[in-house]
Amino acid sequence: MQYQAQEQAKPYIGINVTDAQVFIRPDMYRKVRMMLGTWSVIPQKITYKTYSGETMTTTYSDNEAFEILEHDGEWMLDPEKAAKVSKLQLYPLKMSYFKNDPKSLTSG
Repeated sequence: MQYQAQEQAKPYIGINVTDAQVFIRPDMYRKVRMMLGTWSVIPQKITYKTYSGETMTTTYSDNEAFEILEHDGEWMLDPEKAAKVSKLQLYPLKMSYFKNDPKSLTSG
């Protein structure tokens, strides 16, 4: 029994913390955030600084930034659009999924 357990555990020995790092497309990111209930659609007022240090004010929603990212190939040339897309890109997702088997759950 001990040998069998060691054999089954071999693939998991020596895993480092970056083994689960993944990159996803913006559309998948949007879907995950929508499922989590953290995707904004209604624009809110934000303030940002341009590369030259100038302070600007605009509106922001995740949905608007996603549309810019997906449909405007020159968004990087417009400081306002770049600020919106950067805000969207800088929101990290740390997801953990667990197998929930009702037969193995116990009262706590």
